[in-house]
Amino acid sequence: MSKAFFGGMPTKPDVDKLMHLDLSEGDTVTHEQIEDIIGHPHDSNRYRAIVGRWRRVILAQQNLLLLSLPNVGYKVLTPSERVASGVDGFVKAGKRIRKNTILLGMIPDQNLSTVERTKRDHVTRVSLAVLETMQEGAKQVELKKIDPLPRRAI
Repeated sequence: MSKAFFGGMPTKPDVDKLMHLDLSEGDTVTHEQIEDIIGHPHDSNRYRAIVGRWRRVILAQQNLLLLSLPNVGYKVLTPSERVASGVDGFVKAGKRIRKNTILLGMIPDQNLSTVERTKRDHVTRVSLAVLETMQEGAKQVELKKIDPLPRRAI
């Protein structure tokens, strides 16, 4: 007796097809190439489900990070691009933590229950500790002084 599958169509067969692509750092794979392989248009939910799973699998198995290029496809990031992407994500996370800490601090106590005040205060303390650690870590990084390039006469 076969078992019914109620979770939708499995993506594994299509992801396996995409895993046969020979990709290396710096390569770009277009939506058209992916569409030809999996047989679904790039504006469909099915395409997004398959490609999303493929991106997670290729990162886990081959340590290749794919960046979405709107209206083009996906680019396999080089190590330098991955560092830049990681730094950008870290900076964005710090900004979000800072913004939400400020918003939490603006909530009047009289509008909150005891449990809500406790939650707010805890998250605020943790957020401030994280922000302070981020700032202290940045100060501890020793930057080498670089001699300026000689000026050219124009």
